[in-house]
Amino acid sequence: MVSISEYCPAQSRAVNLRLPIDRKSGYHECRRALVATHTYKSALQIAESLSPDEQRRLLRELITRVTKSAPAEPQHSILEFRGLGKEIWEGIDAQEYVRNERASWNG
Repeated sequence: MVSISEYCPAQSRAVNLRLPIDRKSGYHECRRALVATHTYKSALQIAESLSPDEQRRLLRELITRVTKSAPAEPQHSILEFRGLGKEIWEGIDAQEYVRNERASWNG
């Protein structure tokens, strides 16, 4: 863990940041992590300063960019659920169960 004091424009003061970086990795990795954190926070502050319409527009653009670059999720079939939970119904007569269930609807 590395502790760094960095000026934070949002708070108008220096803040201490603790970054999960091994001291052996050196200055450059530490600086990269700090810049990434600072860049994200700056982007968030800018987004918060936008009007609600501009924020929605930004969200739509980001969603479009992320979904284009993200790998496609694997498609699943409802048939993958076949047999799931079948042990719960062992020893229960299906017709009797349905009859009892329907009888409970009528009070």
